[in-house]
Amino acid sequence: VVRESPEHWQEILDATRPIVIHVMETLAEGKDRDDPKVKTEIAQQVIPLIQDLPSAIERDTYLQRLARFLRVNEETLLRENPQPRRRGRKQTHDIPAGESDQPQTSASEHISKKLELHSLGIIMRHPELLYRVDRALGEADLDRISSADFQHTDHQMMFRLSLESLEQDYLEPVNFTLDNLPQPLVDLADEILVKSEKLDPNEERVLDDLLRTILKLRRLTIHQGNEQLQFLQEEAQEAGDLQAVPYQHAIVSAVKKLNHLDKALGKYTGSSVIG
Repeated sequence: VVRESPEHWQEILDATRPIVIHVMETLAEGKDRDDPKVKTEIAQQVIPLIQDLPSAIERDTYLQRLARFLRVNEETLLRENPQPRRRGRKQTHDIPAGESDQPQTSASEHISKKLELHSLGIIMRHPELLYRVDRALGEADLDRISSADFQHTDHQMMFRLSLESLEQDYLEPVNFTLDNLPQPLVDLADEILVKSEKLDPNEERVLDDLLRTILKLRRLTIHQGNEQLQFLQEEAQEAGDLQAVPYQHAIVSAVKKLNHLDKALGKYTGSSVIG
C-alpha cells in the first residue's frame, strides 16, 4: 500500500485508533453500559492495557477517558486493579493469601452499607423512633424516611417489616420483624441486632444518631448520583449534545440538596457508626 499509494497509507494511519480506545469501544458494542456487570467486564480488560503504557501522562489520560466512558469514579477503577501491569501479568502464585481477583466493593458502597446496617439496628430495636424521625425530617423540610433510603433490597425489606411491626400488637416489634423475614435474612438480622446491643440508653441521643445516619445516607446517594450526572454532562459536551444543559441544571439541583442536607446535619454531631 505504501508503494502503490502513499496517500492512501496516510489515510489509513489517520483513521487508526489507539488500542485502548479500540478495545474499550469494541467490548461495549451492543451492551448496556449502565449494567454494573458490563462496567466491571470492560474495566477488568481495559485497565491492564492502560497500566502497560510506558507514559504516565498517557495512563492518566486513558484512565480518565475510561472513567467517563463507564460513568464511574477514577478511584473506583483503580481499586478494581490496583497493581501496575507494565512488567507482565502477576502470576497466580504471586497473589498474597486472602486476596482475590474479584472486583472489590467501592469505598462509597462500603460506607453506604455500613450506615444502612447501623440505622437498621436502631430501627429494629426502636421502631417507635420512626415517628419522631419523620417529624424531625418534616421540620427540616425533608422527605419522610422510607425504604428508598436504602440501596440494598434486603435492607429495604427489613425496614418495611420494622414499619409494619408498629401496626400490630400481638408480637414485640423486633420479634414480628424476625418472624416475617425470609430464612436467609434471619442470620443477617441477628448480626445487626448483636452489633446494636450497646446502643446509648439515652433515647434522645439514639434519635439523633438515627437522624444523622439517615441524613448521611441521603447525602451519599445524592453525591453518587451527582458524579454520574457529571460524567453524562462531560460525555454530552464532548459530543456537542444539547443535553449537556439539562445535566447542568440537574447538577445544580443536586448541589442545592446537598447544601440542604448539610444544614440539617449541622444539628447532629459525633460518630454515627458503631464498630
